[in-house]
Amino acid sequence: MSVRRLVRRELGGCGRVFPARLLSGLQLQRRTLGHLSAVYCLVFDCTGRYVVTGADDLLVKVWCALDGRLLSTLRGAGAEITDVCVSPDGALLAAGSVERLVRVWCLATGAPRAVLHAHAGTITSVHWSAAAHGDVRWLASTSTDGSVAFWTCASDGQFLSQPVQFVERMRPGACHMICAAWSAGGAFLAAGSADHHVRIYHVEAAGPRRVLEQAVHGDAVDSLAWAHRGLRLVSGSKDGSAALWTLHATQWRHHLLQDHTKRLKVTMVCWDRSDAYVMTAVSDNTVRVSGRGDGGVSMCGVSVCVIVCHV
Repeated sequence: MSVRRLVRRELGGCGRVFPARLLSGLQLQRRTLGHLSAVYCLVFDCTGRYVVTGADDLLVKVWCALDGRLLSTLRGAGAEITDVCVSPDGALLAAGSVERLVRVWCLATGAPRAVLHAHAGTITSVHWSAAAHGDVRWLASTSTDGSVAFWTCASDGQFLSQPVQFVERMRPGACHMICAAWSAGGAFLAAGSADHHVRIYHVEAAGPRRVLEQAVHGDAVDSLAWAHRGLRLVSGSKDGSAALWTLHATQWRHHLLQDHTKRLKVTMVCWDRSDAYVMTAVSDNTVRVSGRGDGGVSMCGVSVCVIVCHV
């Protein structure tokens, strides 16, 4: 048995080497210096034609995905950009920042459309709902003030001045929301927080309401991913566990995935294209696959912080 296989067995149980031939065909297409500070936010629009970046230089930039050309620079933010998202119809771009505001621009023209203020802390995430509800679409934002805000956007791109906001009660010292994600159909929003809770909100005709608030993790919940089809959710935590949530009738049930033999951290979670497997990036330098044949795949020599499956 090789030394590398012994190391994999000690770190992550069963493991397989990621085939190097799958990486040999990958080529760097373009490297562009476009920001003056670190870039932590990047998203494609629904067509794949545009790439949007947000950075610590207070700027949001829109790029052509085909040739890397800079198409527009969106200004106005007074602090570092923390998250960006594009509406499913490709019309609007939203960005959250350290200055506690959510700013919205027209993606096509770069014209500012709205400045949304309801949070008392840094914006940690912004997400458009995947589908419209009647004549409105929802934009959700989370913050370090422990709140989740649902902003109503009409078909003409106009926002109501005040959102539907949930200010969640948390333990002292753990008062912030970390991440959020919409279900594929846009009817449910899940939020993870520093108080170890997973919360799920159901958006109905009368507005959003919280339908789940449960702490099954032993540390902050900092990654969430919905299945591409159906109402299944996976949450990941710094305590090394991942929880698989499924809706049965009107009850949310969970199954905990955890290695009790080691103190590890789950850094990110996602589903594969078929929704048959859940993948978790773990601090022992492995990506673990749970499903019809659990195992671990050794991918690199350092901790994996971002994992995204092909769709």
